[in-house]
Amino acid sequence: MPRNTHRAVHHYRPHVITVPPAQVVADGRRLMRPGGAYGLAVAFFGLLFLLGVVGFILRLSGGTEHRAGWAYFAATIAFILSTFQAAPVVAVAGRLAKGHWRRPVARALEMCSLAGLVSVLMVIPAALVLPPTFGRPSLYFDSPLGIPLVWNLVILGALFLAGLGLVFLSARPDRAMVEASEGDLSGAGAWPGTTRQWRVLEKGMTLLSAFYLMAYVGAHTVFSTDFVMSQVPGWHSAIFPALHGIDGLQAGCATAILVMALVRRFGRLEAYISVDPFWGVSKLMLALTLLWMYFHYAEFLTLWYGRTPREIAVLTLLYGGPYLGLFIVEFLFVWLIPFIMLLIFPVRRSIGGNVVVALSILFGLLLDRIRLYSAAFSVEDVFEHMLETVPGPYIPDLVDIMILAGGISGAVLVYLLAVRLVPLLALWEVRQALLLSRAIPYLRTEATVVAKPE
Repeated sequence: MPRNTHRAVHHYRPHVITVPPAQVVADGRRLMRPGGAYGLAVAFFGLLFLLGVVGFILRLSGGTEHRAGWAYFAATIAFILSTFQAAPVVAVAGRLAKGHWRRPVARALEMCSLAGLVSVLMVIPAALVLPPTFGRPSLYFDSPLGIPLVWNLVILGALFLAGLGLVFLSARPDRAMVEASEGDLSGAGAWPGTTRQWRVLEKGMTLLSAFYLMAYVGAHTVFSTDFVMSQVPGWHSAIFPALHGIDGLQAGCATAILVMALVRRFGRLEAYISVDPFWGVSKLMLALTLLWMYFHYAEFLTLWYGRTPREIAVLTLLYGGPYLGLFIVEFLFVWLIPFIMLLIFPVRRSIGGNVVVALSILFGLLLDRIRLYSAAFSVEDVFEHMLETVPGPYIPDLVDIMILAGGISGAVLVYLLAVRLVPLLALWEVRQALLLSRAIPYLRTEATVVAKPE
C-alpha cells in the first residue's frame, strides 16, 4: 500500500467514552453549579433582554397602526423559531433513528426548546398587529374562527410544551442521580429506576419526539403564512411554508453545532463530546443546504415563468428592488459559503470548520428573516387583489435593534437559567453509551461496535 494511502487509513480513531460512571455523575453535578463566567453571561444577556423590553414598550407606545414598525418584532420570533426551537430537531431525529452519536449532546440540544417561552410571549402582541383576516386571502377562508392570535398561540404553545416535556422527562433520572450523590435520597425515592419506569421513559421520549417534529412543521406553516405570505396581496404559494421550515432546519443544524461547541468548551466536556456529533450534523447540514437552493429555486421559478403583473410585483418585492442587496448577501452566507466549505471533507470532520459554517448560516438566516418580514409588514393595503405599488425598503431604527437583540438575548437567558435546574450532560444516556459501545481492531484501523438492545 502506498505511504499516503496507509496514513489516510490510520488518521482517524473512533471516539469511545471511557469515563468511569461515578465521574459521569460528578460532571453532571458540576455542570449544574457553574462558575463565575456563568454569572457574567447571565448578567450580560439579562441586560440586553431588559433593553429589548424597553424597546417593546417604546414601540407599543407608538401604537399598532403603523405595521412596518413591528417587522423586526416578528422577525425576532421567526429567528428564535428557526434556530433555538429548530436545534432540538437534530436530537429528536437522532433519537428516532436510534443514532448513537447524539447521546452526549441530546440534552444540550433539547434544552434549546425552552427558548420557545420567549416566542410564545412575543407572538401575542405580534398577532394583534396583524390586519383582520376577513376580505383577504389567509389560512382561515373568512371563517369566524380565523383568529391568528389563537392559532399561533396553540401551535407555538404545543411546540414549547413538547420541548418542555422532553427536557422534564429526560432529566428525571439525572436529577435523581445528582441528588443521591449529594446525599439527598428524596430524588432517588421518586425515581428508583424500575424496569417499568425505564420503559415508560423510553416510550414517552419517542412519542414526545414525534410530536415535537409535527409541531415544528405546523408552527412554521402557520406562522410564516400569517405573518408573511397573507400580508402580501397576490402572493399564493404552496412552497413558501415548506421553504420557511427548511431554512429553519438548516439553521437548526447550525445552532446545534454552535451549542455543542460552546458546551464542549465551557463545560469542559472534551471527554464526552468528540468530533463525531459535529461530523454527523455536518452531513445533515450539507443536505439541507442543497434543499435550501432547491426550494428557493422552485419558489423563484414559479413566479418568474408565470410573469403575470401580480407575480412580477411579488417577485420584485421579495427578490429584487428594495431588498436585492440583502438577498445577495444572504445567498452568499446561507448557501454559497456553506456549500463550498461543506464539500471539503476535512471541514465536515472538524469542529472549528463546522463552527465557521454555522456562524455563516446563522448570519445569513438573520438577514433572510429581516428581509421577509420587513417586506411583508411594509405593505400598506393588504386587502388589494394584487400588490399595486412595491413599497421601499424598511430602514430599522434604534428601537428595532433593541427589540431584535433583546428577543434573542431573552432566548439565551432562558437557556442559561435552565442550566441550574437540569444537567447539560444527559447522564443516563452517557452511561448507556458506556455499556453499549466499545472500540475493536478492524483491518488496519479501529471501529466502534454499538449494541442495539432496542
